[in-house]
Amino acid sequence: MKQRCTLVVLMLLICLSIFGQQPQIVSIQRLPQKTSTQVPANQEESIRQLQAENAAMQKQLEKMEKEVELYREDVRTKEANINEVLSHWLTIMGIMMAVIGIAIPLILNYRNEKSMEKMLEDVKQQANSAEKQAQEATTQAVQAKQAVVDIEGLKKHVTAVEERINKDAIAAEKAAKEAKASQLFAEAVNEKDSSKAIELYNQAIEQNPDLFEAYNNRGILKSNMGDQVGALSDYDKAISLNPDNASAYSNRGLLKTTMGNQSEALADYNKAILLNPNYAVAYYNRGVLKSDLGDEVGALADYNKAISLNPENVLAYNNRGVLKYNMGDPADAFADYDKAISLKPDYIDAYINRGLVSSKIGDPTDALGDYDKAVSLDPDNAIAYNNRGQLKSDLGDEMGALADYNKAITLKSDYSEAYCNRGNLKANRGNYVEAMTDYNMAISLNPNYAIAFFNRGALKSNLNDQEGALHDYNMAISLKPNYSGAYINRGNLKLNMGDKTGALADYNMALSLSPENATAYNNRGNLKFNMGDDIGAMNDYNIAITLKPDYLKAYNNRVLCYRKLAEVEQDPEKKADLIAKAEADEKKTESLKEGNKA
Repeated sequence: MKQRCTLVVLMLLICLSIFGQQPQIVSIQRLPQKTSTQVPANQEESIRQLQAENAAMQKQLEKMEKEVELYREDVRTKEANINEVLSHWLTIMGIMMAVIGIAIPLILNYRNEKSMEKMLEDVKQQANSAEKQAQEATTQAVQAKQAVVDIEGLKKHVTAVEERINKDAIAAEKAAKEAKASQLFAEAVNEKDSSKAIELYNQAIEQNPDLFEAYNNRGILKSNMGDQVGALSDYDKAISLNPDNASAYSNRGLLKTTMGNQSEALADYNKAILLNPNYAVAYYNRGVLKSDLGDEVGALADYNKAISLNPENVLAYNNRGVLKYNMGDPADAFADYDKAISLKPDYIDAYINRGLVSSKIGDPTDALGDYDKAVSLDPDNAIAYNNRGQLKSDLGDEMGALADYNKAITLKSDYSEAYCNRGNLKANRGNYVEAMTDYNMAISLNPNYAIAFFNRGALKSNLNDQEGALHDYNMAISLKPNYSGAYINRGNLKLNMGDKTGALADYNMALSLSPENATAYNNRGNLKFNMGDDIGAMNDYNIAITLKPDYLKAYNNRVLCYRKLAEVEQDPEKKADLIAKAEADEKKTESLKEGNKA
């Protein structure tokens, strides 16, 4: 039994010696978490070494577990034997005591007292010997039970070590997957093929489902490839993993803008800017959205902020130029286009836009040069051909304009603006049938194209299709309620149809929308003249000429008004004054006619 106890103590010392060294190999806890695309060169080697050490320890634990189980079985057997011996001796002692209780009276009767004492002494010695053996057996049993307790404690220690090893193995596996995910992410970022890049992002996410950057980047690729639903899902996931990621909010806002959900897009841009007040891209994107929503002041503020944060943002300069031009500031718009071109000399859109401004306020030759440059940079740019065609038409180069319109339509068969412009050119040349065909095509391609309805209405009016013209003008106004030109033309049409009250209402509306529209004043003057309001007509002609000093029609109409007033004037001096003013206007009209001929 002493040999067994000695063996237990030796085994305990051996186990404590082995397991006391284990924490030194858990080096994986010192590995940094991967948050970038860089992978340490020695990480995979460290992981392989750790896995080898864990495997060796696992084998050692399995061997010890077998030895402990054998020893535990031996202890259980020994304990059973001891219990059996104790039971046996207790039985013997009971029998002996019973025998003594019966034998003593008999001995007293047949033996002498001395013999009886000797027998009792022998019995007592045997009883003491049995008791001593029982005590030794009890001690051995206690020692055996303690050994079992010690073994159970050892097993708990072994279990704890095993759990720690398993935990370290899981950490090592996680670190290995994160490293692999970072490697795949870096490959995806550098991959030019979008489909292959998406597959690499898929693999990276499989290795590390919490890699929010992979979801964000995959969303960008899916959006570019037209998978809006998939892109939205990826942006949502990126945001759920990292709610402070401004880039994901900005990207989702851009996607929602494309999907027509402008209110949610604006909320995403606002959130992105809240998270990162210096996020130039978010300001730019929000500026584009605000411009589309008609918030010109807000859009301008966002473009200004985007440019202040990134002075080399060519898109912001170009878009701000477009906004300023629409807000009636062509000079500043021109400066923005200039800046965009200086930053990016091959920026086609900036050349086209600068050409448009030059054609309105600058030198048409410069405008033509910008359009030529745009076409040379991109021979397939339909917009450049269309705009150049408009400029050539204004310069009187009808054949050149027609060629450009034809080219624009060839490049972009659904280009409604090019059809409309070609229709204008054909109508001016008297080719009404083909002009009508082009207008019809423009409207079929874009049923909300107010200008096409306006132009087709003008053509129908010239062709005496008054009802058709009225329909088209009504459509133009319903699509564009602030379209002053449509009100003027509809007023002219109503006047020709005998609806003087309706005509006057349209002229008044046109002037309320465009108070500096000389044509509206002239036409309203004609209406008032026909209605017998000569003084009202004279006032309108005067304003028209003030607004447009070379307005030939207004001078002609004012001559008629002066002559009519002179005919009914009774005061000779006033009559002479009216005639003199009429003669002066007649000279002015002759001068303007000569100028136009020149």
